Amino acid sequence: MEKVIPILPCIDIEKQLNFYNSIGFETVHIYSKNYLVIKYTGPV
Repeated sequence: MEKVIPILPCIDIEKQLNFYNSIGFETVHIYSKNYLVIKYTGPV
């Protein structure tokens, strides 16, 4: 099952993006400079 998760606004979007990508999430969309939507693509 695939889940899409909106991430709350943050100060540094690049650091947050790198963190979530490193634990198995994939970026779906970046809205403005501080709002990120990701989905989990790692093992269940």
